[in-house]
Amino acid sequence: ALLNAGGNAWAIPRWSAMGAAGVTLASEVFLLVLAASLAWRSLGIALPGRLMAGGAAAAMGGGMVLALCRDWDPILSTIAALAVHAGLLGLCRTVTRSDLEALLGWVRDAVMVRSRA
Repeated sequence: ALLNAGGNAWAIPRWSAMGAAGVTLASEVFLLVLAASLAWRSLGIALPGRLMAGGAAAAMGGGMVLALCRDWDPILSTIAALAVHAGLLGLCRTVTRSDLEALLGWVRDAVMVRSRA
C-alpha cells in the first residue's frame, strides 16, 4: 500500500493516468513476488511457476492495454485493460471457474447483507 500510494504521489503529477498505471503494475508485481516468497518462507510452499507467470502476464497485459489505449475514453480503456487482465488470468489458468464461482458467491452474499441494512 505504501509503495502504491508513494508511487502514485510521485508519478501522477508527472505522467497522469500512465503514471498511475505504471505504479499499479509495479505494485502488483511487488505483491506477487512478496506473496510467493512469504508462502515459501513461512509455509514451505513453492507457488507453481504457472501461477507466477500468469499473474505477471495479466498485470503486464493490462498495463500494456492502458498504455496503448491512453487516447481512448478513460472508462473504455479501463474496461479493455480489465478484460485483457481477466482473459490472461483465465488463459494461464491462474483463475479457475471454481475461483470465479466462489468470488461471485461472496459478492452475492455481500450484496444481500448490504441490502438488508
